[in-house]
Amino acid sequence: MTKTTTFKKGDTVWLFGDWDRKGGCVVSKITLTSMGKKQGTAIQVIDGQNIESRVYPGQMKNMILVSELADPTSEALARGEAYRLNEIKHYVDTVHHYALAESSRSDAGYFKAMKEGCQKCLDSVAHVVNRY
Repeated sequence: MTKTTTFKKGDTVWLFGDWDRKGGCVVSKITLTSMGKKQGTAIQVIDGQNIESRVYPGQMKNMILVSELADPTSEALARGEAYRLNEIKHYVDTVHHYALAESSRSDAGYFKAMKEGCQKCLDSVAHVVNRY
């Protein structure tokens, strides 16, 4: 997607994240105030207040420079759908694994909860939670 693989102090980026494990993608516009090998800090302006947070190198795959992405909403919808499909895959794999244990009293409730969770995920649609 983006050619930028490293970020530096002063960069303004879109930070994407899984919001609810059902297709929700949160979008935050942050300005990096420092970026080291193990962690960095960032400022986000919400309702006129500067909110400082930590940023970790593992989050770089979820960051895109503002100058490289004109429409963060379409990117967030695509990521939200990917999150939703990944969660459905998780449910299907888990339900399949516990399918033989359905008759066991100790696992029956867990198996039922997993099937219900999977159905909720199937019924959901990708959506964006804006935080910028």
